[in-house]
Amino acid sequence: CNGGIYWSRNRNATKLNEKYYKSTITNVQEMNLGARLYKLTNNTDYKTKVDKIYAWLKSSGIISADYLVYDGIMANDCSVDKQIYSYHIGELLSALATMYQATKSAEYLTEA
Repeated sequence: CNGGIYWSRNRNATKLNEKYYKSTITNVQEMNLGARLYKLTNNTDYKTKVDKIYAWLKSSGIISADYLVYDGIMANDCSVDKQIYSYHIGELLSALATMYQATKSAEYLTEA
C-alpha cells in the first residue's frame, strides 16, 4: 500500500493509528486542493498529483471496485478500514468535478 498521505505527520507516534494510518479524508482533501490549484493555474504538476492520489486510492482498495469509499488504510499491514463516511465521498466528488471543469475530460465526470 505504498503511496498516499498519512493521517498524522508523527512517524514516531505510539498509537498505531497515528503512526501508520492513511486516512481517506487527508488524501481527498489534498486531491481537492490540487484540483482547485490546477484549475486556477493550469500547472500540470497539480494535475499529476491529483491523478496520482486518485490512482492510489483505487489501487489500495480504499475505493472499492464498486466505488464504495472506505475510511482509510493501515500502512503497516495494508488493511482497509471499511467504515464509510459521507464527507469522504463529498470531498472526492468535489475534486473530480473540479478536474472535469478544468480539463473537460469526460474521465473525471464518469468517475464522479
